[in-house]
Amino acid sequence: MSQQQLVEKSTESLTQIFDTFNNFAEFRKNEEKLRDRTINTNVDVLRRFFGWCKEELELTIDELSITKIIPVIDPYINNYQDEDEFDDNFMTELAKKEWLLKSKINRNTKSFIKLLNRYFNTYMAETSTGAKVIVCNSLIALTKYLYYDITDEDEGDDYQDIKLINRLKAYRRNLEKDNCDEDDGIVPPFNREETIQVAMRLKKLADQNYEYNSGYKYNRGNKLGKFAKALHLQSFLVIGLMVFMPTDRSRTYRELTFGETLVYGIYNPETGNFTSYDQLAKEEVAKSKYYIHLLPHQYKTGKTYGEFWYQIENIDFGDGTFFYDYLNKWLFEGYRDELATAGKTDAVFIRARSGISFRDSNRSKFGGYVRSIFLRLTKYNLSPHKLRTIFVTYINNLGLSDKERESIAYIMHHSKEMADKVYNKQTSREKMAIGIAFMKQENSLFQAQ
Repeated sequence: MSQQQLVEKSTESLTQIFDTFNNFAEFRKNEEKLRDRTINTNVDVLRRFFGWCKEELELTIDELSITKIIPVIDPYINNYQDEDEFDDNFMTELAKKEWLLKSKINRNTKSFIKLLNRYFNTYMAETSTGAKVIVCNSLIALTKYLYYDITDEDEGDDYQDIKLINRLKAYRRNLEKDNCDEDDGIVPPFNREETIQVAMRLKKLADQNYEYNSGYKYNRGNKLGKFAKALHLQSFLVIGLMVFMPTDRSRTYRELTFGETLVYGIYNPETGNFTSYDQLAKEEVAKSKYYIHLLPHQYKTGKTYGEFWYQIENIDFGDGTFFYDYLNKWLFEGYRDELATAGKTDAVFIRARSGISFRDSNRSKFGGYVRSIFLRLTKYNLSPHKLRTIFVTYINNLGLSDKERESIAYIMHHSKEMADKVYNKQTSREKMAIGIAFMKQENSLFQAQ
């Protein structure tokens, strides 16, 4: 091959790869209604992976192609033949073809999983399990796109007929299980009661007008400025929203937008009508409630559960204050604006260091913020995911009915089965406690006889 031909071939290969990525991005945006940020993350992750594959497999640029690395094999043999023409030879030949095809699919799938293993064990050896899960998510998404015209929904929903996708999902499940088991500074005794205690400690800080010496000496110091008070107020609201209601995924809190996903006004669940506080008559404003309002594209399982409304409870703290007092103070008295130094925003929560909202920052920043709050107050590195785990474990320990657990799981945007599989971390003793108590009650009947 001449130098010119090599250049042309390399250019053609790169063009095909870029076209595939662009088409994949358009597909995710138009068909799956995903956010640009999620799509860009997918593409960035995939580019790094394919760049590594080129070096690992010692491919030249002209040899590089997406389908050379991700095997795309139609699992169906199209043998259109009239039933009257079926004979033993035809059936034998068909069985042979099917066996060969199945063997090829298995061989290529195993080869790709081994390649992915090498990627994780070398290039990503020092990265977190969560980062590896993101790689799996991106590869699953791209593989679904590549098999979009091949999969047969009659054979299985959500690409269940595609072996490579099933293997990638299984790989991801194992990573997620390992991630839940990793020691990230949280000991099992940390429970829901303790998360409530943390929220109430944050409330106390939000109520302060003066700074106090550290330790156990409560000597009043300097008067707190509005910026410092805003820091305490935001910490309380973030943890309060995650603790005082069934804990949602971190995305909900990170992307909270006033007037869109956090709304204030009157909602009629029977008619589905909502009237914002600023559209109400003056005497009606006092009846306003705060709601989390999510459209299907605004949360992970939205396609399954649809539009979501949840009324935030106006908790009475017993000291003359209510939860809404703190939300009102944050949103209407300039405390949020105090942190939003990058400019006025409709986002609810702000990164104090940059003045930019968590919504418009790297998504890891919000998780780090939550962890830092717990680390500062408890010495435990508690993540948003762990808060969900603690809440589900607490619910299961209560021994609620299936209907009650199903309702709470709905509020948390997952199924009861998913709650048990991913989030429930009951110990063996906790799992048996309700049954033991039940049997004690049953056996006590003998004493009356």
